[in-house]
Amino acid sequence: MARSRGENSQAEKGDAKPDEDLSKSDLSEASPFDVATADDYIVDISKSLLVLVSALIGLITVVAGLVYWKGYGGSVPLFVFTCGIIGGVISIQQRLPKLDARTLKMMAHSNYYLVLAPLVGGVLSLLLYMLFLSGLLSGDLFPNFVPDTVMRVVPGSDPEVMERVISGEPGIGRIFTQGGEGYEDYGKLFFWSFVAGYSEKFIPNVIGRFEGAATASAPAKPAKPE
Repeated sequence: MARSRGENSQAEKGDAKPDEDLSKSDLSEASPFDVATADDYIVDISKSLLVLVSALIGLITVVAGLVYWKGYGGSVPLFVFTCGIIGGVISIQQRLPKLDARTLKMMAHSNYYLVLAPLVGGVLSLLLYMLFLSGLLSGDLFPNFVPDTVMRVVPGSDPEVMERVISGEPGIGRIFTQGGEGYEDYGKLFFWSFVAGYSEKFIPNVIGRFEGAATASAPAKPAKPE
């Protein structure tokens, strides 16, 4: 039996997607930000991102300064982490106009979600730093490292004689006391650290290549006797 026009219009209203239009009750209960345009979401996200990341970078810079001043070493990994964070922030900023309204709303209402991508970028930059130190990723495009050195008094010398020694205790601590061989190596390190945070596919692609190489070089399993 054919439906009447009134029934058809009611059915069409019932089939309307909730994501496309807010109901009257939703509009009355929502805050002005909830019904803002996508541009308003982007502006609000950008402001929150600027405040959160500036505070995080400021904290890292203060810690790096204290570490360097005390002579503990480890300032280079902190700056690598910072470059990865900056890369992640710029990557988010460029993707914001392409995101849907639901994702923008979630980012605008959750600082944890908002700062997650920059932190992931920082972690990936540290992973890249480890690949450089291990020599797994090397070449003219990538940085070379030398151990950091500090000046200390030669034990038992009178008058005191200063000597330059490698910073840090032997072992895993030396990971945090490595520096670029020259200024150009620092430039390469910070550039690639930025790329690691900026590009979502760079480090996963590198890991995939190592995974494929490791699988290919693994000894074949012996055939089971029949």
